[in-house]
Amino acid sequence: MKFNQSVVEPREAGSKFWQGSSKPIRSNFSSTSVRSLLRQATCVLLTACLPLGGVAFAATPAASLAQESHRLFVSGEEDAARTKLQQATAVDRNDSSVIFEQALLDDAAGRHNQARKGYDRLQAGPLSKAAAVPSAVNLVAVDRFDQARKAFATLATSQDVYEAGYSQLWQLWLTARTYKGNSAALRATLANAAAEVKAATPQQRALAKLYAGKGSVDAVFSAIDGMGLVDPLQRRDARTEAAFFAGGYLQYVRRDHPAALRLYKRELSQPTASIERPLLEKAIAKRPRPSR
Repeated sequence: MKFNQSVVEPREAGSKFWQGSSKPIRSNFSSTSVRSLLRQATCVLLTACLPLGGVAFAATPAASLAQESHRLFVSGEEDAARTKLQQATAVDRNDSSVIFEQALLDDAAGRHNQARKGYDRLQAGPLSKAAAVPSAVNLVAVDRFDQARKAFATLATSQDVYEAGYSQLWQLWLTARTYKGNSAALRATLANAAAEVKAATPQQRALAKLYAGKGSVDAVFSAIDGMGLVDPLQRRDARTEAAFFAGGYLQYVRRDHPAALRLYKRELSQPTASIERPLLEKAIAKRPRPSR
């Protein structure tokens, strides 16, 4: 899941934060409607969530610099993004948007425990809603699975249909990752849970079907190909996200670690600002060692 920089209009006069589209989604998507949905859904971070009601888009000098840092980050210019964020920090290190962007960059660099401190500082602030998804993902990165499960359970009730579907996929992954019973019981549990997923895109639908035991990894990536994503960064992000969830199915449900590893490595070779990317790196680093 990638968080883009994008100007988002308030949903109504006086709205302070963008919370996603509440429009009903039809089960059959045209490529145009999918692109529109994804453009809305991936704007949930930083500048899209800065105060909007009655003030300029970037409300403070520090927020403006943090916004530019994020734009550089999602464009793949990580070093430049860090330099820009240093400028923002020099202006006001306690600005919520600066804390937010620092947490994102820390996560991207694999400094998950440091990022956790930033997300914790944001929980009671003006960007608490915007930070909810990356904070929940970070809880997985630091192996706090029970807390992550609670966070995604809350996000699964979001009025933003993309965010809700994404969070339900995380619930499937967490079940697979932490299940203590036998394989048959796990598959039955996942099949029941996957049937309840309210997928917002063909990609989410294909992943839910995979966890239900009725799909395939190839079908997941075919669904992405059929979504008509023109932006190459958005397409790579979709593939990285799919690799994480599909790889999790291979690793924890099918117990096919070599296949999961091949998938992780294949998609990790493409640059992306997806928040799943550090988790792919971690999965590769923790792969089971072959016995001698």
